Amino acid sequence: IYSLPPIEQSKIDSIKEINETGKRIFQFAYSINVNINIKKISKVDSLDDGLLYRIAIKSKGAKSLNFSFDDFNLPSSAKMFLYNKNKKDIRGAFTNLNNKMNRKLTISPVSGDEIFIEYFESYNSEYIGSLRIVKVGHDFTGAGLRDGDFGNSGDCEVDINCTEGNNWQNEKRAVCKIIIDNTGLCTGALINNTSNNGLPYLLTANHCICDQNTAENSSFIFNYESPTCNGADGSVLQSIDGADLIATRGESDFTLLELSSTPPMDYNIYYAGWYRGTNQISGGVGIHHPMGDVKKISTYSMTPTD
Repeated sequence: IYSLPPIEQSKIDSIKEINETGKRIFQFAYSINVNINIKKISKVDSLDDGLLYRIAIKSKGAKSLNFSFDDFNLPSSAKMFLYNKNKKDIRGAFTNLNNKMNRKLTISPVSGDEIFIEYFESYNSEYIGSLRIVKVGHDFTGAGLRDGDFGNSGDCEVDINCTEGNNWQNEKRAVCKIIIDNTGLCTGALINNTSNNGLPYLLTANHCICDQNTAENSSFIFNYESPTCNGADGSVLQSIDGADLIATRGESDFTLLELSSTPPMDYNIYYAGWYRGTNQISGGVGIHHPMGDVKKISTYSMTPTD
């Protein structure tokens, strides 16, 4: 068990006070810088066909933990799993299909304050794999849990699968919840391009993500919604790890990203359209994840002004 040092309560209280002002993105976790080489400090078992590495990472009192790797490079035979103590929240398998040129990987929150990591590598692997964690996000709000954000938004927010969302069932599939650099929450949406070639461009705000490092260390969760109007919580298992910064501007508060991979077919995603003309419109909707809650729709009937 690798135990992280305790976090001073005054630091958490300070973050909560800033959250209440609403002047920046909602911070649900405290980021802890670490240098954990999984293969060097794990318990190792020799199996018939390879080595099994196991380690538990504990941050006392956390509602959930999330992880950023800065050296993630697995051979084709390797598999990595993460799970909590009761094995009810499982991530993986992560394989060489998750390898990226920058060797980074961000794992979305796993519930609990003690998370187990298992890594298997066969004896005849084409090369030796690398696994190093550089950041752990200690969730002190519960927002990293599957139901931790559920119900956090205001009473005026309407579930996307209520009648207000009936005409927006395609567009809703473009919208995702973003976990920013282990600590913050925002919303983004996949958008189409004029080549119609399926590049996974995602539009979000500059105040959410404004540089390459933050883009690389963020997770994008799709289809987090209640299945019915005012219904139960939804799943957070459909996610994409990491993105590249394409363009950003603070004055107009936009950021355009390209996700590190195209969402799989079973995510059933949608590329939202866009229009750059100057014709006025009489209203519309916003679809988002306020306070990290399940997907909501907000309707407006006023003519937007420039």
